[in-house]
Amino acid sequence: MYEPASTATSTSTVTANANPGAKSPFCSTRSAIRAAASVSVPGPWRNFYLSGAVELRKGVKDLPTPNTAIPDSVRAMGMTLFFDNLGMRLNGANAGDRCSTIVCVLPDLDETWTVTLGHGTLSHRKGADSNPEATLTIKRSDLGQVILGSKPLTEQLKGGQARIEGDVKALHDLIIDRLDNFEFWFDIVTP
Repeated sequence: MYEPASTATSTSTVTANANPGAKSPFCSTRSAIRAAASVSVPGPWRNFYLSGAVELRKGVKDLPTPNTAIPDSVRAMGMTLFFDNLGMRLNGANAGDRCSTIVCVLPDLDETWTVTLGHGTLSHRKGADSNPEATLTIKRSDLGQVILGSKPLTEQLKGGQARIEGDVKALHDLIIDRLDNFEFWFDIVTP
């Protein structure tokens, strides 16, 4: 019934960008989104619509960013989830068409993982690749500090907590230079 709300949002956004001095086209969009929210039965959809309407009215507030990476949650992550987390933080556009394969040896867990960068994505699997560009040996607890940002990998390599064999540039391509810290608060409706 309120499908036109999404079309109105797209049209209004394009119009606002094309005519910056014109009267705000978001008035009708806000009304359409609020109307869609009032008839939405599922709670999450109602919240999405209302969040969009508030954004159009007031913009995105500059609020403090909560720290979601706390030591207890990082320690509790299994290695699959840990590498998935790294994959989410990968800046795919920055990674571009680079291809790198690194074997990560975790002596304290007695595990070996292969982490591969290709086509702007990060993938991983348990076990060692037969022809990696580099092998990183690091304790799981020290690797957790990389995610937390409390001790960067470059510092750990210099301090001896981590060891790299092979092409150091592959490590930079894969982990050090390609990870982003994304903004917690972002626009939902407007580009």
